[in-house]
Amino acid sequence: MDEILEELNLSSLKKNFQDNKVDPTDVLSLTEEDFRSLGVQTIGERARLRQRCKNLVSGELERSKVCCITIDNQATTYRLET
Repeated sequence: MDEILEELNLSSLKKNFQDNKVDPTDVLSLTEEDFRSLGVQTIGERARLRQRCKNLVSGELERSKVCCITIDNQATTYRLET
C-alpha cells in the first residue's frame, strides 16, 4: 500500500493507512467518508487510488489463475478457468 501511495504523491497519508490496516483490496470497498477520514480529500485522488488498487488486485487474481508444472525438465503453463 505504501508504494501505491508514493506513486500517487500521497505518501503523507501512509501512516493513516497503516494505522487503519487498509490494504489495496480494502480500498475497493471504501466509502467517500472512509477516504476523507484517511485524508484522501479530492475526487481525483480517490479515483486514481481506486483505479491503481483495482489494477493491482485484478493482476494478482490473474496471476493466481496460472499454474506451471515441470515434468522431465519440460515446463508447461496452464491457465485455470473458473
